[in-house]
Amino acid sequence: MKLLTKLLIFSVAMGGLFALGGCGLLRYPGQPGVATNGYSKIDLEDLEADGLYVYEISYDNRAEGKGIGAIVTKLYPNAQTYTSNVRTNADGTLYRVKGQYDGAEVQMISIPALNQILLPPNSKITFFIEQYVSSDEVDDRNLAEEKLFKPTETITRAGWDLRMFRWSLLRAAKLLPSGNLAYEITSLDMAEHKFTPSTAILIETNFFQNGIRTNLTPALRAEAVQFLETKFPTGYQGTVKINLKQGAPPISVKIGIHSLKTAEAAGVKVIKNVSEDVIQETLNRLRSQQ
Repeated sequence: MKLLTKLLIFSVAMGGLFALGGCGLLRYPGQPGVATNGYSKIDLEDLEADGLYVYEISYDNRAEGKGIGAIVTKLYPNAQTYTSNVRTNADGTLYRVKGQYDGAEVQMISIPALNQILLPPNSKITFFIEQYVSSDEVDDRNLAEEKLFKPTETITRAGWDLRMFRWSLLRAAKLLPSGNLAYEITSLDMAEHKFTPSTAILIETNFFQNGIRTNLTPALRAEAVQFLETKFPTGYQGTVKINLKQGAPPISVKIGIHSLKTAEAAGVKVIKNVSEDVIQETLNRLRSQQ
């Protein structure tokens, strides 16, 4: 999901803040009432030294649907920019493409119904995130809206809270000459514990907050792993308060966080070194069930 520090990195959990570069998505609720056509991409990308991380899901959230089938974390190795879904063009707009790009490598498959994680031999995943609310998505097709153009429901309280959260993110950011937004995180408060990295975590994102990059180093990630496994041996679920250097009020998000060690301690079935054939077979089977 490399997380703790990436923690506050734009979260899928809130649709913007808390991204997961090098982090795997362990749980995700999907959109209410929506049924994907076997492919849906969360509208959040994380650009790391490894390349570009993206997050895909398949689910059927209709009244009689089966819920989440698979949550897939992928990496485009050595990518140096975002896909067109995230990259801001010279005129400040976005161009969206419904469909997958070639060249991605599966880093992790989460199957929530089985409380199971599959990791291929080349997986770079270190942390896992549990997301409690849906995020913006780029879907191939929504089977629940084949006969669309009916009024949508009035926004829920959770939806209103999400709007307020995004508004607070915009107000807390520093606007760069490039047109991007910048944040400098000095510490994270998690329950009664505070994580203060040796170097401030720098985050840069576009105005739409669906693509991020950070200054995370192996040393910073190691600090995060040690903190999480020492203070929360079975992982953390709850509110994280993000403290920013620029004097803006702290920002709070609710999320779950695991390292490989804490996930196993919490009872998650982690299957390592899964072959490429089994990975592909699993993807095909889960998506065909939607």
